Amino acid sequence: MAKDEGPKTETPAPDVSAAVTFDQLAQIVQSQQAQLLAVVRELHSANTLTVDKVREIATQATIDAYDRTSGKNWDIAKFPARSALNPRGEKDHPRDQLVGEVHWVGFKLSEAELTPDEIALVNALEPGVYHDGQWVVKDLQPGMRDRAHRKLLVLFPCAQDQRGDLPSMLGMLREMTQQTASPVLA
Repeated sequence: MAKDEGPKTETPAPDVSAAVTFDQLAQIVQSQQAQLLAVVRELHSANTLTVDKVREIATQATIDAYDRTSGKNWDIAKFPARSALNPRGEKDHPRDQLVGEVHWVGFKLSEAELTPDEIALVNALEPGVYHDGQWVVKDLQPGMRDRAHRKLLVLFPCAQDQRGDLPSMLGMLREMTQQTASPVLA
């Protein structure tokens, strides 16, 4: 009588608290390959080897390898969501929301494209004229008292030959939020 299942050898599971390294993954794959080869040899020697049996064994080996490694490289509960824009991570230090709608030389700003410092400074922007009248923050909805529904447009000279003289966005925002604005002329 032939066995339906091949020999089962248990491979110790890697530490689940850390990400799987390439060497650990290679070790798991080699272990699974060795187990598959042993089962195929046993089934072949017992003349019970079929294509369906090999497919079943290979599928089970793939499932076992996935189960051992899943969640280690991508566990959404542990993922800190760090990026160049938020190096501290969205999970533990989420960025604030932008207050209202702010357009930077015609482009609508989004939290996903700003650092936490930039968001804080954009939220502190007030309509006015800055940098000796070269930079203007226009209120697109004058009379709107609710800051959550405000619409601002930030304008400054930015033709190709003028870009080299501009500070960074963060530098511009710092200057605009720390300096007293001249009233915007309607």
